Amino acid sequence: MQSIWHHIETWPVWKQFAIPAVFFTSLGLTLRDIFSFVSSKYHKWCENRIDNQAVAYLVREFELYPPVGPDSHGHHSLPFYRSSIQIAKALKRSAVDVRQRLERLERANRVERQAPMADLWTATKYEMHDKAQ
Repeated sequence: MQSIWHHIETWPVWKQFAIPAVFFTSLGLTLRDIFSFVSSKYHKWCENRIDNQAVAYLVREFELYPPVGPDSHGHHSLPFYRSSIQIAKALKRSAVDVRQRLERLERANRVERQAPMADLWTATKYEMHDKAQ
């Protein structure tokens, strides 16, 4: 005996869309509500994807250029910090957009600055740990 889904797949496409639409309409949802929900989820997914690309770039830079111990003057080398302009060039996005994203990611504790007003960024230890798993 074949499942109901196999039977539904044999119907014309308009019926495959009409039945769920009627069901959701009977719940009081309109097509506008459904479209709004789907489009907002898609927009959030796209935004999070770009954020994840920025964090992945910073993690990769940390792995490629690890910190170097103190030199003869006692200063530590931090070659893995990147400016928002460098990150924007790597991601092929605008520097203003990247800077705003980095500030939002800083509030979410995914990236950190070298100093409070500096434009030098790196991934946090939490992101490094998540990348390792």
